[in-house]
Formats: sequence, C-alpha cells, structure tokens
Amino acid sequence: MPKLEFWYDFASTYSYLSAIRIEAMAKPAQVEIIYRPFLLGPIFKSYGWNTSPFRLFPVKGNHMVRDITRIAGDRGSAFHMPEVFPANSLQAARMALVAEEQGCIGSFTRLVFEAEFSECRDGTLRHRWKARPRCSSRLRSRDQGPPASADGARCCPRHLWRAHVHHRVG
Repeated sequence: MPKLEFWYDFASTYSYLSAIRIEAMAKPAQVEIIYRPFLLGPIFKSYGWNTSPFRLFPVKGNHMVRDITRIAGDRGSAFHMPEVFPANSLQAARMALVAEEQGCIGSFTRLVFEAEFSECRDGTLRHRWKARPRCSSRLRSRDQGPPASADGARCCPRHLWRAHVHHRVG
C-alpha cells in the first residue's frame, strides 16, 4: 500500500484544509497516511519572526482568510478565524503523539482542526478540552463505530490528556 506523509502544525490554516479531508480521499485510493505533527514556531523564529507571517504582513493575512474561507466553503466545510492566532500548538502536537500511540492520530488530528477552525474553539487543548466529557461520544459518532469502540474511547481528548500527563509524570 502506498504511503503519504502528512506534515502539519495544528495552528496552520492551510493544514486545516488538508486535515479535514485527507482520510476520506486516501481511503478509496488505498493510501496509508503517516501523520507528522510539527511546530512552525521555531521555523518562524529562525527567520527572526515572533509570530505568523499572516500577522506580520496584514495584507497577506487578509488574503489568507478570504482564501481559506472560499476553499473551505467550496468543499462544504466552515472556516472561522480563531480569536487567538496563531495558537500555541505545542500541547496539541504532544497529544497527537499520544494519539498515535493509541492508534487514533487521524481522528484526533481532524477533531482538533475542526474544533479550532470550524467550531471556533481553542485548538491548543489546554483548559477547556480537558473537562469536556462529551468529546468522546462526539468523536465516536464520526467514523469510529459504536460507543463501545476502543478507538473512540482512546482518542477522546480528555483521555489523551490524562495519558499525556501520566506519561510525563509517571
């Protein structure tokens, strides 16, 4: 089976467009997705930037918002620019690695991107997601099978947060 490496930062608007449909496109083509979360922040810092180029160059940022909104709409998805942009995606990237260990990085990645750019929630997974118990049933209702699905239970952001903290502390 062919493999495709998908490199993304959870704060990236253009990664959002790919993340929300990559699995649906890869499955019929029988392509395995290898998820590779990374951080754009250190790359920006290497250029002497302290934030996203979309913030440093407002005209470019305004164009990006129009571009992403148009493309997402054409694909039947919503796009809302987060209040805080770019978000600190370190915690989400760390949790994605835990999701990978749990076998659900694809679902987790899509859920985070949808929460951040489609539903206007904090995609960094810091405070609000830890205490959101309904997230597991929401995830399971996507494509993870019945509520007893091990993947759905393991991939709940609340569960992954606990696994992440346990891994760091234990």
